[in-house]
Amino acid sequence: KSALDCLPAERMAELDKGVEAAKILLKTIRQQ
Repeated sequence: KSALDCLPAERMAELDKGVEAAKILLKTIRQQ
């Protein structure tokens, strides 16, 4: 089991939001 498996579902949702925000940010930076 990885450390991620121990995290509660709501924490995982927060991480997913962070990942999506980071992807959008990277796209924005690359377009400039």
